[in-house]
Amino acid sequence: MIPNTVPELVNLIEHLRKLSNKHYLVYLREHNQCMADIGLEIRNRRERLGWTVTKLATLAGISGPFLSRVERGAYYSRETLQKIAGALGVSVDVLYASGSQSNVEEVPLGWRRIPVLSYDEVSRWTASEGIPKDEGLRESIVTDLEHPPSTFAMRIKGDSMEPRFQPGDVVVVNPTIQPDPGDFVVATDPNGEATFRQFRNAGLNESGMEVFELVPLNALHAPLRSDRVELVIVGVMVEHRQYRRR
Repeated sequence: MIPNTVPELVNLIEHLRKLSNKHYLVYLREHNQCMADIGLEIRNRRERLGWTVTKLATLAGISGPFLSRVERGAYYSRETLQKIAGALGVSVDVLYASGSQSNVEEVPLGWRRIPVLSYDEVSRWTASEGIPKDEGLRESIVTDLEHPPSTFAMRIKGDSMEPRFQPGDVVVVNPTIQPDPGDFVVATDPNGEATFRQFRNAGLNESGMEVFELVPLNALHAPLRSDRVELVIVGVMVEHRQYRRR
C-alpha cells in the first residue's frame, strides 16, 4: 500500500524500522549463538585431547587468555579460527559445522591436517605465517605429531635428491627449526621458487660472513651457495613419506 498522507508515511517508516530492528536482533542472537557453539566445540576438542588452554594457545600462536575468551563465545576473526583449527587438526568447516550434520571428513582424534604446497606457494605461505592467502590450498596430509601451525608439506619433484628422495615423495617441513649440518631443508631463491636440498656449512667468505651450501644427493646437479645466490632457509624437514610405486 502506498501512503497518501504524511502521517501514513511516518507510520510506514516506523513499522519498517521496527521490522528491521527485529530482523537484526534475530540475526545478532543467531550469530552470538554460533560463536558460542564454536567456542564450546573448541573447548570440547581441547579437553578430549587432554590439552591445557596454554598448550592449545601455544600451538595456535595466540595468547591463553584470548583462547579462553574464544571458548566462552567471544568475537574472533577467521584468521584466528584457522590457527585454532590447524592446531586441533581439523578444518575450519568442521568447527563451523559443530553440533550439526556435515559432509566434511574429520581426521582422527589427536591428529591434524598439514597442507601440501607447490614449490611456488612456499614463499607466500611463509610470508603469511602459516595462513594461506587464498582458499586454493586443496591437498593435505594428516599427522599425529605435534607441529606448529606454520608447518607445511611438499611433494618432491625432479631427480636432484635421488636416490633417497624420489619424485612424488612427501616431506613435512617445520619453519621454526634452525638447520644443523646434514639436515634436509627447504629454501627459496630471489624469484620465490623453493628448492629442497641438504644443508652444509661452507665456512666464511672474504668478508667474514658465514656461508652455507645446499647440496643435492644426485651428483649430476650442482650445489647452491648462499654467497652466490640469495637463499633464504624456510624450514627443516621433520618427516619423509615414501609411497610405494608399481
